[in-house]
Amino acid sequence: MTVVRHVLSHQAGVVALDQLVPTETFYDWDRICALLAAQEPSWEPGTAHGESALF
Repeated sequence: MTVVRHVLSHQAGVVALDQLVPTETFYDWDRICALLAAQEPSWEPGTAHGESALF
């Protein structure tokens, strides 16, 4: 389970999207939030750290 502390401390496991999206998607708050919420974590939340330089 992901909790707020995992997100705020870069431990949620969501560092990238599995699907390619157009650049304008990053300026659409509702769309990017929905994509991030649906994204499967790359690792179990709370077990590692990571962040993306692209977001």
